[in-house]
Amino acid sequence: MRRLLPLAALAAALTIPAAAQPSFQWARAWGGTGVEYGYGLAAAPGGDVFVAGSFAAGVRFGPDSLVSAGSADILLLRLAPDGTVRWARRAGSNRADFAYAVETGPNGSVYVGGTFTRSIGFGTGDSLYANGNNRDAFVARYSAAGAFEWAWVGGGLANDDYLRDLLVEPDGSFYAGGDFHTAATIGGQPIRSAGLGDAWIARVRPDRTLAWIRTGGGTSDEDSWRAFAPAPGGGVYAAGTFRAKAFFGDDARPGLDTLVARGNLEMVFARYGADGRLVNTGTLRRRVAGDVNLNVVVEARPGSTTEALAGTLNKTTADPAVQ
Repeated sequence: MRRLLPLAALAAALTIPAAAQPSFQWARAWGGTGVEYGYGLAAAPGGDVFVAGSFAAGVRFGPDSLVSAGSADILLLRLAPDGTVRWARRAGSNRADFAYAVETGPNGSVYVGGTFTRSIGFGTGDSLYANGNNRDAFVARYSAAGAFEWAWVGGGLANDDYLRDLLVEPDGSFYAGGDFHTAATIGGQPIRSAGLGDAWIARVRPDRTLAWIRTGGGTSDEDSWRAFAPAPGGGVYAAGTFRAKAFFGDDARPGLDTLVARGNLEMVFARYGADGRLVNTGTLRRRVAGDVNLNVVVEARPGSTTEALAGTLNKTTADPAVQ
């Protein structure tokens, strides 16, 4: 899933030649008496589109009528190229559950990830249970036809833990990450934050066993990975936020990078190898300075070693480290 800039920022950021102006195709809207959100998009081969988000109360999505079990349920839609709904799926509990990320996988499958509270049901008799009484992260896989296949969970006992984005590889392994608070267990691996909340990123094999997990952060509670993109030659780019001072590294070189914020909340950018090693990305030096909101987008250009990082700036800060 690639996160999108707000429309106003997107319009300001792009200049399209008049001859290349796109023509409007379609727009679709769904809603009911509750509140609905679309958080993630993924394009499928053939022009279909997957949408991940949340909804409340009852809503009809094309051929499927969904009713939430709690104040917010997870929503997964598959749209045809003309915007009509092929199918809609819900998952949730009697509490608040959200899907923030969606990615296509092998054999037409689709992966959806987000956060659930205490427990989550997928409407098939299959349920996940959080490690504690708060919010935990999850990844679920569905078939091309919308059949639930499996789910994976990670989190702690006493605090909220979030999955913010996903990246699925051709063999079905995936990267997942976000933020956790105090202590958590991801893929059977215990992790502990340096402050109130740290960023986490994990690579999970096709059989859903943990390949590796890395954390980063400092003494604040707003260190988080927010977006992922594939890196040329393997591995993953990660973009997110940190406050004050944050530490990033790997098993071989813990604390490799110490980043110090110049303002309030700032961007952080990193590249990890497929083996979990923190890779040096040259003149970008894995950081961008400037106060930012929490909207972050990262894009890897196919066939290129160029990294692109964007966000919503409260103010622009010149930084000689960014070339």
